[in-house]
Amino acid sequence: MKKQLTFLLITIFIFSIIWVVPSYSVHAATLVVTNTNDSGTGSLRQTLADASSGDTITFDASLSGQIIRLQSTLTIDKNITIDASTLTEKITLSGDSDNDGDGDILILNILANQTVAIKSLKFTKGYTPNSTNAGAIANLGDLSVYDSEFHFNSGGQGGAIRNSGELYVENSSFTNNTAVEGGAILNDLNAQAEVRNSTFSNNSGYEVNNLGGGGGAVANVGSISIYDSQFTNNSATGGGGGFINSFGGTATISGCTFTGNSATEYGGGALNNFEGTVNIYQSTFTNNTANYGGAIIAGKHLSGFVTVTTISESIISNNQATAGGGGIEFDSGTSMTIDKTTISGNTAPAGGGIVNISGSLLTITNSTIANNTATQSSEPSGIASLFSPVTIKNSTVTGNNHTAVGIQGDTVISNTTIAGNSGYGLEVFNNTLTITNSILANNGNFDCRLQNGATVTTNQNNLIETNSGCGTPLLTSDPLLGTLSSNGGLTQTMFLYGNSPAIGVGNNVTCESTDQRGIARPQDGICDLGAFEADLYIPYLPTITSTITNTPTLTPTSTYTPSPTETLTPTSTHTPSPTKTLTPTSTDTSTPATFADVPQTYWAYNWIERLYDAGLTGGCTTSPLNYCPTLPVTRAEMAVFLERGLHGNSFTPPNVPATFGDTAGHWAEDWIEALKA
Repeated sequence: MKKQLTFLLITIFIFSIIWVVPSYSVHAATLVVTNTNDSGTGSLRQTLADASSGDTITFDASLSGQIIRLQSTLTIDKNITIDASTLTEKITLSGDSDNDGDGDILILNILANQTVAIKSLKFTKGYTPNSTNAGAIANLGDLSVYDSEFHFNSGGQGGAIRNSGELYVENSSFTNNTAVEGGAILNDLNAQAEVRNSTFSNNSGYEVNNLGGGGGAVANVGSISIYDSQFTNNSATGGGGGFINSFGGTATISGCTFTGNSATEYGGGALNNFEGTVNIYQSTFTNNTANYGGAIIAGKHLSGFVTVTTISESIISNNQATAGGGGIEFDSGTSMTIDKTTISGNTAPAGGGIVNISGSLLTITNSTIANNTATQSSEPSGIASLFSPVTIKNSTVTGNNHTAVGIQGDTVISNTTIAGNSGYGLEVFNNTLTITNSILANNGNFDCRLQNGATVTTNQNNLIETNSGCGTPLLTSDPLLGTLSSNGGLTQTMFLYGNSPAIGVGNNVTCESTDQRGIARPQDGICDLGAFEADLYIPYLPTITSTITNTPTLTPTSTYTPSPTETLTPTSTHTPSPTKTLTPTSTDTSTPATFADVPQTYWAYNWIERLYDAGLTGGCTTSPLNYCPTLPVTRAEMAVFLERGLHGNSFTPPNVPATFGDTAGHWAEDWIEALKA
């Protein structure tokens, strides 16, 4: 009883406290800016002063498209949201106080430990003469910017924004901003930044007293991630026309495009990883220019920072350098890994595709280096490496002028195709060559040549048509390669015809586990040579013979003797089964092509026309009628094609129990079982 009484008294005491102590609930308020005055009632400045932490500031509808000319910087010392998203046209915050066309002041100064969100605003003519501050916004807090525009701002570091805290930018544009470092954005030491779905155009970084000039659009010395954004026509007098990374900064660039950017001095028309770590993923670099590294440069740093660059699933094309590395240059002890990437159509005096210098480490996998140009005839065009080791695996090097790959450094090449280049295929100088399961053929000069005392460490299971000093290859015959084309995967490859001598002669111990496209090796028990692993069903290259037929002489009053007529007759026959023979005839140029996307010059034209004539395919689209020759075919679809080819277009497979563990209930189950039977 005593315990019950004690519990009752405690309960009454607690409830009495709750009843007596008043309860306060704080609700964030929304305050409205009603005019464009610099100060006073209804102004942005006064509204910001009146707001409490956590409030939201909006704008009256009458301010749509209007300009607020600030006479001094707005300092934000509280958590606040400034939201103009309800206006039909963005309102502008201008740092041009006297309206003479030139910026006069920094627009916003966000203090440390404050969380600020900005939505749908324009910032223009922000300016600071301080070489270490921004033009429009200086952020020490946690700033988020949405759907906003930054134009014609100028500062020492970060023409639009200098971030020294945390920054998030989404769906925003940065145009014609300038700074010594980071024409649009500077992300400071130890700062964090993320940018998504934004555009950077015509921003610039410029030198002052021979310092700076880096990162025409963005300069990073902290940690930054940029996703799905566009960098166009930005420039830097120092380096990194679009982006520069320095002082050990880390950066991720994903899904971005860099077009028409330029840089001088330290190079990197689009991107310069001066010192630090940059990871590039699914991005495109086109028509950028620089003295070194038309698109990308890494290294040239002056300190002890480790510089690491990775490029994956990207395209680097039609860039130009006036000195070296039309696509990429990296040097000074850096490391670069390139995977599933196309480097094509780039131009430079040396190393039209890639230049690797001074002890840097280059690894290329699953990539295509094609149609690059070295304007100096003595220089390599695809890959040039000086005093640096190179590893190339599962890659294709073709269509480059002069020497395709020239390396002065230890060289490792595995399951790679170097073919169809106008000069030497591979030249190795001074150092060692290890080459396995590769194809070097059909180049304009020796397919492989060692120079200046270079030696072969390993030459195992290779097809090398002609060589000088590269050892004794397994094969020296024509590999019967197709042209560079889309055969699946992220990069183009040169497929092997079914009668290629390079099929099934590799070394299963040393061959790569997949080919350049990601197809598993081996497909038929033994690995193939080169970057392409032949599928089970691939075309054979017809053998063309010539039959000369002399036409009788016609003799009316004068004599006319036609020159001999050449008849092209394919002699090889592709036989899918003992009962069916499928042999494409020579191309009849008098009959128009059936499919709009399969011209008569296409390598498989006759095969595709034969399928159509047999009723085995109706194409992939009807307006226009397309075949989609590079569209992948699943193994299930393959079963239907093969069964109808064997038994006719009207064949329907019998309904039989499934024998495969993964086909029961599948739409093609019966077709697959019929194929097995």
